[in-house]
Amino acid sequence: MTTTTYWLIAILILASALRLVGLEAGDPMNDEVTYAFRAIGLVDSFNDPGVQSTPWEWFDPQIPWWAQLSFHDHPPMVFWVQNIFMRLFGESRFAFRLPSAILGIASVALLFLVANRLFSARVGLLSAALLAVTVNHVYVSRVGLQEAYVIFFILLALYLFLKALENEKYFILTGLAVGLGLLAKYTAAVLVPILVTYLVLFRPRALRQKHFWIGVALAVAVASPIAIYNFKLYQATGHLDLQFSYLLGKVPDVWSKTPGKDIGSFADRASIFLPRLLASQSWLLLALAGSSLATLLLAVLKRGGEALRPYALAIIASAYILAMIMLTGPAIRFLTLLTPFLAIAAALVLNAASLRLPRAVTHLGTLAIALTLAFESFYAINNQLTFYPIGPRPWLSSPLRYENYNWGYNALDDWLNRELEGKIPALTFETKYRFIRDIQNSALEEGRRRGDKPYPALIIFYGNFDLAPELWIFDRRLLYQAWPIMAFKDYLRLAASAGPNALAQAWFAPPEARTTGAADARGILPLTGFERIYLIMQTNIAPAPEFLAMTKGLAPISIQNPRGEEVFRVYKASAPQAVRY
Repeated sequence: MTTTTYWLIAILILASALRLVGLEAGDPMNDEVTYAFRAIGLVDSFNDPGVQSTPWEWFDPQIPWWAQLSFHDHPPMVFWVQNIFMRLFGESRFAFRLPSAILGIASVALLFLVANRLFSARVGLLSAALLAVTVNHVYVSRVGLQEAYVIFFILLALYLFLKALENEKYFILTGLAVGLGLLAKYTAAVLVPILVTYLVLFRPRALRQKHFWIGVALAVAVASPIAIYNFKLYQATGHLDLQFSYLLGKVPDVWSKTPGKDIGSFADRASIFLPRLLASQSWLLLALAGSSLATLLLAVLKRGGEALRPYALAIIASAYILAMIMLTGPAIRFLTLLTPFLAIAAALVLNAASLRLPRAVTHLGTLAIALTLAFESFYAINNQLTFYPIGPRPWLSSPLRYENYNWGYNALDDWLNRELEGKIPALTFETKYRFIRDIQNSALEEGRRRGDKPYPALIIFYGNFDLAPELWIFDRRLLYQAWPIMAFKDYLRLAASAGPNALAQAWFAPPEARTTGAADARGILPLTGFERIYLIMQTNIAPAPEFLAMTKGLAPISIQNPRGEEVFRVYKASAPQAVRY
């Protein structure tokens, strides 16, 4: 192996460590939970159907075949991939984040290949090393969002495109990468103007090549599930999916929550672009990339437009991605798409500076590169791998940390995993939708095959839970595992309507009675049928008198965050204890 290969392996090992170590540690606090929740059973539904209804709500119980080709708000790939990984590794934070981590590591290798072809092996290694350690890319590689997928397919398509400029057969694989990118997220469509613009300007003859059009056809074929889904959806409902409806300015009344909430006018977007860019990257990487841009502008002033030619593809890609971000809104997660190109820009200036130093002081250039990588590594570790980062913003810590902050929700989730291990519900909620009942019945049957013991338990939670962890900790167990779980306020409302037993009479049925969609005589069970009622309370609120009455005399189980602060209390009560208020 060459020295370059050894350096690349070392960079990939570093990238792997930053993306895999403690991957499950951060609390799930953003859209990754929504994706993972739906990916478990490929259920195109939110926890609040009144916000964004889906074909499941519209067509239950006869769900049409095409409704499983895509999702109402995003293409299907992320859900498909996460579903496979959670089948392999279980319903866990590690499982739904692992694909992002793998693609993040692969993106580091791809950036080396791209920069190597565009410039040199040295620039390729520096670009890959910077991408491996920069906080922004470490962040998207450690959460189950779509951006890690999009970055991977953008870099894959660019690499294959560069190969196609030498061998036209690679246009076929380029088309495959573009199609897969579209299945990951619609923003991958930015590849189309990037590649076409470059060909029009520099290789117009390629547009007439057979393999180019085969690649186009393959891209369309691979992305066809999206087209079929939207065609059939329009036939059935008169509208397209959420993203296309928004782009066309025809959002139907069935969705009260749509994209673009914080986009505003172009002036609004322009005003927040720089603050969000500064929040999404380290100041050092941005300073280096800015220096590279300034150097390029000076070269253009001296030599004219010809100075841009070696950088044409990177410039075209950056320009179109920036335009797309300004169109869709400069959310921090969208700004991550610029990160590979910022890494290339920073690598170019570091490489140029080190090569131009006098031979007697070349070690200073090496030292500068080493210090840059050391700082970026520290910045990423401090803001993504530690529970509580140190130092002031933006010099040592980043707002990105908020997205992966450890509030103690994971500790509660892990405690419930241990508490319910080897058990299945003996009592279950009846469900509104047949497809949910089918999912739950399958889960119950699988539990019986494993030999899990029926456990008559009710889980009641009380507090100001963030919607994302509430979805993951409670709604996931309710929908996919059939555990009877409800918020304390709902328990009070139902119990107050006709006494505590009304809860059982209205809501509960044994699994064998789950046939009609509504509890019948066999499904009416007294509340005292529960062996255990779990009362979970956040410690940052004052408990209501009813909660105090229900937990009087019970010793709480303390759930703590990594700092040792109590964030939840769990009370185990028998049924008679739980209804004494």
